[in-house]
Amino acid sequence: MRNVRARTSGERVTARQAVLDRHGKRCLCALDCGSEQHPEHPVTTDDGRRTCGRPDGGDVWLIAAPVRWMAESQAARTPVELLVPWCGPCWEAAGAKAKAARRAELAEQLAADQLSLFEPLEQA
Repeated sequence: MRNVRARTSGERVTARQAVLDRHGKRCLCALDCGSEQHPEHPVTTDDGRRTCGRPDGGDVWLIAAPVRWMAESQAARTPVELLVPWCGPCWEAAGAKAKAARRAELAEQLAADQLSLFEPLEQA
């Protein structure tokens, strides 16, 4: 769990609860997840962003995470003020998309780098 913050009343609250209090108890994935996986909850937020809008509770547990997916080692260093609620399925799907995109980018770079191995040497 992330840092525990103190409320003015002396009650202590987790970073997750602070994020849910600030943003509401709905997933704000910004559709980075490809949320066609659960179209029953599509929502447009007050500022016009699209999100899956999956609510907290029942079998859905919201997490506090950065607006855009990043590796957990990076996400753990994100200040609480920059976190928003995500549902687990959206966070995992966004991670899978980001990792697949990075693998494709690296594969393209590798292919380009290997082509230079077979270029004829310049003769002096």
